[in-house]
Amino acid sequence: MDLQDNDSVASIKALMNDEPISLEEHSERLRRQVQNRRMLEDARDRARDRAADMYQ
Repeated sequence: MDLQDNDSVASIKALMNDEPISLEEHSERLRRQVQNRRMLEDARDRARDRAADMYQ
């Protein structure tokens, strides 16, 4: 389980357990999730481009 998943689980647990979570903290977790997702997509795109270049 990566950091992004940990943030998602922690955020969901906090909401389900009625633990207080500030809007800022929740927003920061969501921002990190988006940032991590974009970094992963960029890495996949670069890997796909490298693989395509190897077979040309």
